[in-house]
Amino acid sequence: MFAAFAQIIENPQKVVNQYGKRAALFNPALIAGFVHVEFALMHTEKAVTRGENIARDYTIEFLVRLSGRKQIEKALEIGLKKGTYIGVLAEESCIQEMEEDFLNRDDSLLKLTPEKEDCIKDFYDVTGTGKDLQKQIFEKIALLSL
Repeated sequence: MFAAFAQIIENPQKVVNQYGKRAALFNPALIAGFVHVEFALMHTEKAVTRGENIARDYTIEFLVRLSGRKQIEKALEIGLKKGTYIGVLAEESCIQEMEEDFLNRDDSLLKLTPEKEDCIKDFYDVTGTGKDLQKQIFEKIALLSL
């Protein structure tokens, strides 16, 4: 299950320490829509099932796929940073706990908007807008399996 919280993180390490073992935490400003996170999750599932995962930890593997980057250190750049909102992939019980801690759940932060496109283009080194931009990110994710 995916969720996002419109609360600016001042101490990302604290959030990671609290939820990182149970959730994949990421910066929703770098997400090109719900289809992006769903596509990354599908590729994570396939990689783990086939034993082709890059990371040992499932949540890290999801971040690798989500970022479209094979090197774990570079993939983690999609994670939480000071001043970002919170995006999360976790079981419902974990998200419910986060709802109590952060209060400002706003899943619309995962949508692709024109305001996010420049930041997304820079992070993924892609061009275009809308569906074209998404397609290029999906290609990067798919190529991780080769």
